[in-house]
Amino acid sequence: MSSDTYDDRATYRGSSYTSASGEAERRKLFSERSERVSAFRSEVGTKSDSPRPARDVMANYDESLVRCSITKPAPGVTRVYKILIDNSGSNRQIANHFRNSTNYLRVNLGLIDHDGQFTFEYFSDHCDGKLISQPIDYVSPNKEGERILTSTLHHVHDADGGDSPEAHECALWDACKINFGEATTRHLILVSDVTGHGMGMGDDQGCPNQRSWKESMDLVEATYTTFELIGCGASADVATLQQQFVTYRHPENLAMNFVSLAYIKEHQYRLGIVLNAFLFLVARHRGPQSVEGFLSRLYEKWLSDPLFGGETDRRAKEAIIRFAKYIDLQSKEKTEMMSRVLVSPTDEVERLLKEEGVFI
Repeated sequence: MSSDTYDDRATYRGSSYTSASGEAERRKLFSERSERVSAFRSEVGTKSDSPRPARDVMANYDESLVRCSITKPAPGVTRVYKILIDNSGSNRQIANHFRNSTNYLRVNLGLIDHDGQFTFEYFSDHCDGKLISQPIDYVSPNKEGERILTSTLHHVHDADGGDSPEAHECALWDACKINFGEATTRHLILVSDVTGHGMGMGDDQGCPNQRSWKESMDLVEATYTTFELIGCGASADVATLQQQFVTYRHPENLAMNFVSLAYIKEHQYRLGIVLNAFLFLVARHRGPQSVEGFLSRLYEKWLSDPLFGGETDRRAKEAIIRFAKYIDLQSKEKTEMMSRVLVSPTDEVERLLKEEGVFI
């Protein structure tokens, strides 16, 4: 992560062709974006490979803004997101990646859903004692919210996790007991590399509270508008077990509501995708226009910061195309959207969709 902030960058200033007020403005902004993309593409193989300066995350720390308990959303907030992040040893790097990306989260969430509020909770297993649940109060995606998130995350500690499964059954149950205020639209997103107890993983010592994950998912069904899971581990076998979270109540939603990253074997690459998978799901709740806007910004970001040198454009296109399988649009609409996002002809997009298993 670079030393500047994402809202200082041209691609994150919120000027997007997807939110243009008229056709003429939309064409103008898209033309400007096409020129930027073309310039980025011409430079991806020539930019320096020197390490990027680390951003001082703690520059925003303020002890008075620490919020280590969940209260309730601000008055008038009708849409909230609860994010459960597995904080066990096996998922520590991904959990810390969320922790170190507060500016990126705030800028993107502000562009996607500036009226919603977000509450995060880092969870692990019962053997971790008080560290089993480390919540962060509702925050808005603005600069004060970023400072609250950064300040509170400084007090979130690494946990161990004990046996192979974690206490998903209790984290999910507790997520249904928080105060939602006036919010009638409630989204729950779980980020984990394993399952809960009683779901088929080895070395399972069970839940000391004798709580069933199915009982918890029944309560989730009654409490939340949507439930989605990002499986961020590398094991395909574990990913298969994780499917139960979705298929227990809604097998018809498996293809759309379980985002498995098990196909990514490079850990650093998976780190970069998981945060954006979360942002993609939030954008999806706001509609196709928000999805297109987010993916367009993401593609430009990857091109402007070419981690893979001359391979950056190809790999960025492949990663963006994989998100297409989770977009509920007809084939023609999906192809046209991806063509705009990637600033590429439709025949190339159709080929990429087919190669990545997105059937059109």
